[in-house]
Amino acid sequence: MTYKDIQDIYMERTHKGISTCAIADARRKLGYPVKVSKGRIDKDKIQKSATDQEVNEVDKILKGK
Repeated sequence: MTYKDIQDIYMERTHKGISTCAIADARRKLGYPVKVSKGRIDKDKIQKSATDQEVNEVDKILKGK
């Protein structure tokens, strides 16, 4: 499932948008592998943290609920 797919489903369910940075953080918090860009200056810095609501919703989307 692509980030665009997750964004579309998230929009349908919550009528709000979600950034790709928040999706990556949610995936990281849920234990899914997340690639880090080669060009990133600080490999450990998270641009935008996902809220608990975003993490729960992304979890439901990834599990197909």
